[in-house]
Amino acid sequence: MYRIISTDNNNLTVRIDDFNPSHTFLCGQCFRWNQEDEGTWSGVALGRFVRLKWDGELCTFFDMTEKEFIEKWVDYFDLNTDYGEIKKFSPARMNI
Repeated sequence: MYRIISTDNNNLTVRIDDFNPSHTFLCGQCFRWNQEDEGTWSGVALGRFVRLKWDGELCTFFDMTEKEFIEKWVDYFDLNTDYGEIKKFSPARMNI
């Protein structure tokens, strides 16, 4: 789940629950993403070069409008899924 915090200077800052670019980009399901420095990633997806910075709580998408984020990237990153709720019911947490 996500909440847009600001749209300053065409940089979009978003609070995203249960998100970790390292897990997303290094899991083998996403390709063409590179870690630039601590928390900063760049990659090509959906025909566009994207750069973002993750601080563990907020994600800043550089050079991105709110409209583009909602129309393309919410689905790409599956941000409407409540992974916190899913984790509550994982087999590891249920001692199965």
